[in-house]
This record gives sequence, C-alpha cells and structure tokens, in this order.
Amino acid sequence: MKRTPSYVYSASPIDWWQGWIDLSKHELSDFATNDEDDFGINFATEATDFLDHAKRRAADQGWEGDIIQGPFLSAMPDPDNNCSRFVVAWKQYNNGTTWIASELPLPYLR
Repeated sequence: MKRTPSYVYSASPIDWWQGWIDLSKHELSDFATNDEDDFGINFATEATDFLDHAKRRAADQGWEGDIIQGPFLSAMPDPDNNCSRFVVAWKQYNNGTTWIASELPLPYLR
C-alpha cells in the first residue's frame, strides 16, 4: 500500500506540538525498525516518501518552501482498514502558516 497525502490543508499558526514526532530532532529509525511489517511496509521509507509528497502538494497550494517548525509526524486510526494513517505538519516562516497533510480527510481544517 503506497501512502500518499490525499488531503493538504493550510491553517493558522500552531505553536504547540505535543504528541507529534519532531522529525527535525529525531530520525524515523528511532521509532521503528527498518524491517518490513506484516504488510510489507518499511515505516521509515514510507514516512519519508509521504512527507516528500506532502511537501510537493503543499507547494502547489502556496507553501513557500521553508520550515520554521517541524516537520512533525503523527498518526490517526483508520478502523475501516484496520491500520493507522500518516499525518504530517510543519510551520512556514512567513506569517506562520501551518501545513497539514493527511491520508484521511480532516474536514474541521477547511
């Protein structure tokens, strides 16, 4: 299963990131092995690819290409598919716009 951000949102500045993994301070390998899981997914590779794709999508929507905080990684449950889904976010320098990319819709961010 290839993970891609189907939904990218811009939001007003977020300053507190409790519960998120700060990828500017940690390696993904700190949180998961490099082994594939039961579904043949390598966590570190999938998360890195997801973030790269999210940045491209955000750039198409106006992200200016800089990051003052983050990027951050979190997950949300997807009970319909019996798994977790990625969510990534970061804050840009200019005006603090926060970009959030998710595999699942987050309608409250519209």
